[in-house]
Formats: sequence, structure tokens, C-alpha cells
Amino acid sequence: MMSIKKIDSLDNFEILSIHNQKKDFPRHFHETFCISLIEQGIEVTDTNDSILYSEKGSISITNPYEVHANPLLNKDTPISFTTLYVSQEVVNFCLKEKNVKFQNSQLFQPSLIPLFYEVKNSLNNNNPNLIQKNLGNLFNLLKKSSDIDDRNRFKNDFSKWEKIVLFIDHNLEEKLSIDGLAYFMNMEKFGFARQFRSKFGMSPINYVLMKKVFAAKKQINHHSELTALAYQFGFADQAHFSKTFKRFIGIAPNEYKKTLK
Repeated sequence: MMSIKKIDSLDNFEILSIHNQKKDFPRHFHETFCISLIEQGIEVTDTNDSILYSEKGSISITNPYEVHANPLLNKDTPISFTTLYVSQEVVNFCLKEKNVKFQNSQLFQPSLIPLFYEVKNSLNNNNPNLIQKNLGNLFNLLKKSSDIDDRNRFKNDFSKWEKIVLFIDHNLEEKLSIDGLAYFMNMEKFGFARQFRSKFGMSPINYVLMKKVFAAKKQINHHSELTALAYQFGFADQAHFSKTFKRFIGIAPNEYKKTLK
């Protein structure tokens, strides 16, 4: 079971609650911070460098653009959690700093839990000022509990890859192929695919599909026509869109649409 709520006035701040997750999530990244409170079971976060196990009562932190996967530890033991998706700009404002990056990806500190739930509960009041205040309280305690790094904090070193990232972002509604992407980069196909995976932690096609899904997800509201959205982003049909969406988000787009509050 999943519930979602968005606050557009706070730079698309989103809160997601999942009860009894029974699906692995493949390698992906988010453009926001993901602050998760584990409420049942054990969350597994597989990064390029390590595997973290977050137990009930702990908070896991994923910084923007950090590639990770979330496999289930045990298919017979689902987990439940609530995640806050908070933009870099909102965190900067809360902490009065720029481009914060948290060094500790996992925290077990009971004093964080009431502040986390204050943020969650304040969404029911639809009061952006109260939500922002509670977010500030939470992030200031997170800052005290986790080392932060202020050196060029998240801009991935795209260098020669910046142009392909921008090209993909500007053409998400087109049918992008690995041949076309390699041609754009003036590289041999297999060399391009190998170097891309080394740089971004996933294949070029998975990266493109992930970005298409995330872009489509931002457009979904109560009135969205999902078939039209599937064709808009270059999927073969709604079934292909639904399968890919579920792979990265955890539920099908029609289910996601129903959960929006």
C-alpha cells in the first residue's frame, strides 16, 4: 500500500509512505534528497561503494544524484517506510548553506523520529510555512548528527558527459536509442555504453528510461490521461510505460495517480 502527497509551493516537496513493500528497486538516482524513516523490516541500500542495512527506527539519507539500488533483504519479509523527497534548494534554505551533502547515509537517533513525524503530520494542515519550519528543525538536527561536505557538493563531474546529459534531458519525449546517443557523442557504440555505465552506474538505456519515468511522474495529476502521457514520452504503448514506471516507482502509473492527495 502506498500514499503520496506533494506540496508544489515547496519546490515539489513530496512525501511517500509505503506499507509492506515487496519489490526490488533497480539502480537509479533522484534529483532530490531522500530522507527515509524505516518503520518495519530492514531497508537495503546498495551503492557503488557499499551495502547499507537500515533497521526499524533508523533514518537513511540518500543525496541527490547518488546512484543506488534497493533490493529486498528477504522476499518473505517486506518493509514499510516513509520517505521525504526534498529539493536541494529547500535544504539550502533550511540550513542557510549551499549545496549540502550528508556524509552519513544511516542514522539511528531516537530524537530525530518525533521531528520526522512533525513534518509528516504538518502536511495534513496544508500549511507550507509550518511544513517549512518543521523541515528546518529536522534538517538542523540531521546536520548535527551527520557530517556535511561543502566542497562542490553534488555537481557530478560531468566534463565531457555534460552534453549527453543535457541532450537526454531535452529529448525525453523522443525515442532515444543507444546508437543515436553514441553517434551524438561521436563514439563507438560499445565503448560509449561501457564508459557511460562506469560514469553513471547504469546502462544508457536504463538511464533514459529512468529519466522518462521521473519526468512523466511529475506530470501526473488527478486529470492525467495516462495513455497520452505514455506516447508523449516515447513509450511503445501504455503497457510498456506501465511496466517501466512500476519498475522504478514501485507501482503502476494508474495506481500512483489514485494515491495522489
